[in-house]
Amino acid sequence: METAKPQTEKNGEANEKLAALLEENLRLSREIYRLSKKTHNFLIWQSVFAVMKILLIVLPIIIGIIYLPPLIKGWLERYNQLLGVGESPLNLLVPGAETVKMPSLEDLKSFLPAGSLK
Repeated sequence: METAKPQTEKNGEANEKLAALLEENLRLSREIYRLSKKTHNFLIWQSVFAVMKILLIVLPIIIGIIYLPPLIKGWLERYNQLLGVGESPLNLLVPGAETVKMPSLEDLKSFLPAGSLK
C-alpha cells in the first residue's frame, strides 16, 4: 500500500505549482502588453500618415482653385478675343469676368463674298 503524503507536503507542492503558473502568467501578460503597445504605436503612425497623404492631395487642389483663376484670367480673355468666342468659361470660376460678344449671323455674312448667299 502506498503511503499517504502528509497534508503539508501536498499544500507545499500545490503552492509551488501555483507560484510557477503565476510567474509564467505574469511573463506572458508583460509580453502581450509589449506587443499591444507596439501595435498601438503602429496604428497611430498609420493614421498620421493617412492624414498627411490626404492633405498632399487636397491642399494643392484647394490652392489651385483659389489662386489659379486670377492668374489665368488675362490669358483666357486674350484667347477668347482671338477666337471670337462668346461667353468665357472663366465666368463660371470668377464672377465679374468680362465676356466677349458672340458675333451675330449678320456679322458673319459680311465676311462672305457678295452674291454667294442667294
